[in-house]
Amino acid sequence: MKLDLTGSVPSYDITFASAAPNGQVPHFTGPIGMDGLFRVREAQGQEPVLAVKGSWVGGNSFQVTSRSLLEGVVSTNLLKFHGSQVDLALEENNGNRAQVRGEASE
Repeated sequence: MKLDLTGSVPSYDITFASAAPNGQVPHFTGPIGMDGLFRVREAQGQEPVLAVKGSWVGGNSFQVTSRSLLEGVVSTNLLKFHGSQVDLALEENNGNRAQVRGEASE
């Protein structure tokens, strides 16, 4: 996951591991609304139409909310930064939950 929050158009770039050996690697990029409004990423091939917004919710926590407009899945991602470490908590309205620890980089 890469977030660009300082550019003229804040954006995200996310790559997921393939679900199968030699399978397709899901990759999503698009704009992030930083003013309380969602920004829409149009469908690209088989990928969903996504609306995404983000906001700082504390000195070291950033929340990203995404909505798959056709499927109705809403994802809330809370990133907590601790120096170069980052903890990510994901929760979706369909019951999926995950937690990941990573290393922040430039």
